[in-house]
Amino acid sequence: MKKIISTILSLAIVISLCPHSLAFDVSHQKDMSVEHSTAFETALDIFSSSEEYVSNGTIADSGSYIDQTTGEEITVNLIASEHFPSISDSTTVTAICTEGTIDEVLMISFEENSLTSIYSDGTVKKELLTDIVTITPIEPTSEIGLSAWNSTSEILPSSSSVDYIDSEPFTFSSSGSQKAPSGATSYSGYYTLGKRGGYTYAPSLYGYLLRKNSGYSSYYAHKFTFSKGTVIGTAASVIIAYFTDGGILGITLSIATAMLGVVIDNIDVNWGVQFQVNRYRWDYKINLNSYTGQTIYTFYRTRDYWKAYNSSNGKATYENRGSSYYGGRTMGNSPTIEYAISKYVEDNL
Repeated sequence: MKKIISTILSLAIVISLCPHSLAFDVSHQKDMSVEHSTAFETALDIFSSSEEYVSNGTIADSGSYIDQTTGEEITVNLIASEHFPSISDSTTVTAICTEGTIDEVLMISFEENSLTSIYSDGTVKKELLTDIVTITPIEPTSEIGLSAWNSTSEILPSSSSVDYIDSEPFTFSSSGSQKAPSGATSYSGYYTLGKRGGYTYAPSLYGYLLRKNSGYSSYYAHKFTFSKGTVIGTAASVIIAYFTDGGILGITLSIATAMLGVVIDNIDVNWGVQFQVNRYRWDYKINLNSYTGQTIYTFYRTRDYWKAYNSSNGKATYENRGSSYYGGRTMGNSPTIEYAISKYVEDNL
């Protein structure tokens, strides 16, 4: 009797993660291990109301996508592992909900090669991860930016009077190549971004900013091949568990779930997706009073982006790995132009 009560209390904490969830039928819980029961009971002792979950860090991350078959919103919640002392450190716990109703809780451990699914009807299913997913490391790749640019200007669609100084675009093709800013003009491989100037100490001087796509290198590339019928929520949970277990930072459940929702359109077959980090480099120069004027300042920036790619349909999507630049000049474009002009004035006037 004590064990049954413990199990019921344990599941209550998971149910409350989704506000409109249905109660679990625990009549089939005889296969549930003591470790799982203890973990949920520990969570129940720590947290008193569902409103506290996000604020106190119990839900470490959350991602969502739209099921392309049903049109329903699926939410995947990552539950912070430190709140489950009786579960091994290698275990990742997620709760998957459909339109606010809990479907299942997943416990994933690559160290133990196990995936345990606890369903809404109270049943517990234990599987080997190797029966669900095959993970293949991919050799790192790189693409060096074109060096043999046409010496004449290349005018792209739209006009050259763009202003990307304060809202600089970063876009990529399905292959991973950097795209030129829409409407920009290219001068020997450098694309126009806009101008700033007319400062009180130098009212006749303007800095014209140009940017060159200088290529990328890839890191942490892996292909995940999932068995037929594996839903995106489960796949995202497995991918996060794998990267977390490997100490690879900068990939979140929200990113992985959203990216899979974009590139995956058929789970009725064995399906695969490649995840990798692309580190892109852009080189910049500031020219005086025109895009073809004297270059008074140069700098570079690099940024990391996660890429998810589905070779079956050719779909790819990108998400910034971090909110800031990885390397190079981190100051914004406007203050950088002002710095370049003030330095030019100091050195020459």
